[in-house]
Amino acid sequence: MKTELRNDEMELVKKKISEVLSKNSTVLEKTVDDMLKNIPENSLPGKLYEAWILATVCENLVVKERLTVKYIGGSRLSLKMKGGPVNRSYPYFEVYRSGELIGELFTDIYFNTISHSMRAGQAFNSIKGDYHELDIALLQPGIIGLPDFSEVLIAIECKNASIKKSIIREVLGFRRELSYVSETLIDTLFNFWPAARVHSNPSSVQMLYSTDVNVRDYEDNCINFGIIVDYLGLPGNRR
Repeated sequence: MKTELRNDEMELVKKKISEVLSKNSTVLEKTVDDMLKNIPENSLPGKLYEAWILATVCENLVVKERLTVKYIGGSRLSLKMKGGPVNRSYPYFEVYRSGELIGELFTDIYFNTISHSMRAGQAFNSIKGDYHELDIALLQPGIIGLPDFSEVLIAIECKNASIKKSIIREVLGFRRELSYVSETLIDTLFNFWPAARVHSNPSSVQMLYSTDVNVRDYEDNCINFGIIVDYLGLPGNRR
């Protein structure tokens, strides 16, 4: 079941998103407020949850990983609403370590899958299975078009919904298109957060955030494949 919000609760969530993003990046609160106002009514509160996770990711990169997050405003003052290639006309964030650009943070991005790369030596037409959508993605910098699976640093799924086993199966299958399982731990780009090492090659980190606390029932199994699952309610709705 989705977390439904009254109007006053919706405003509280928007305010908290603006506060967290502006505190942990160079974006102004008013800019975030305007972006959130542009979310279509029929996409709430799902898109608000995605924006809340985006704010949380920026906060963790800054506070836990000691990185710097810089807001890059596109020509459109709105969050991307559907998947597609990298499109810098929408707002996104640059992530720096000691002044060096190490990644770019986007919402609603398609990436080219492992199965797509396995067919790349053949003459083929692109099919739907050749790409999948990431709700939030930290990518290697400078990518044009669809990123390759090997260019994904963090892949995040946001679920404002009850967690069923079918969702976990979906996440595990999704992981298979991002990386191969590795018996040994492989270093990621990160020192602390979200993970310094994972059982995955390439060593991207996949994350599943949910408003359903029962997602924690699957964390011990998922971590074996470099997937971090975490419960995070909307502001004011945490247990």
